[in-house]
Amino acid sequence: MIMEVTEELFFNSENPRVPPTTLTPPLTSILLHLSFKGADLTTMEKWALAGALMSNRTITNLKLHDLGKEGAQAIAEMLKVNAMVTFVNLKWSINGNDPDFAIGPDGAEALADALNDTRLVTLELCNNSIGGNGACAIANALQCNTTLHTLKLAGEMIGDKGACAIADTLLANETLRELNLLTGGHIALLLLLFFLFVCLCH
Repeated sequence: MIMEVTEELFFNSENPRVPPTTLTPPLTSILLHLSFKGADLTTMEKWALAGALMSNRTITNLKLHDLGKEGAQAIAEMLKVNAMVTFVNLKWSINGNDPDFAIGPDGAEALADALNDTRLVTLELCNNSIGGNGACAIANALQCNTTLHTLKLAGEMIGDKGACAIADTLLANETLRELNLLTGGHIALLLLLFFLFVCLCH
């Protein structure tokens, strides 16, 4: 795990597991960006990381790849109390990795539940197998969201159900400005064209 700007903290399967109390000091420094792959973290460590981030007041950008469902749920709880984070990328690095590292519908639903308690401007969940149910949960949360400008769901087969839910949301949401649904299916492609039309009319 690499934490930009001034600190480095490494997690891997060869090192002793890091208790929650040791995570807090580095994450209360002057860091602005935190980026790592979470494939080697246990569920307890994912919650420990989220707990440390709850009280952080400097980090604004999070790139936490391959966290899985439990990691997404932990980050969702953190976002409910952390008002500093505005950018979250929880992409699943699909090549060669276990599907358990994708956040799935349950992880997407947890993030959707937290969405309107956050100040997120960008949310990227590419290749995470959230499916139609996950897309519907996010769409429902965006009905009254006023902060999110960018939503990236590339590589998600959200199906007609998810695409239609997002289409309904676009009629009510006046904040979203960038939407990526590449490979989301035929309906999702039509939705992208509709979104372009809506943006041009604003």
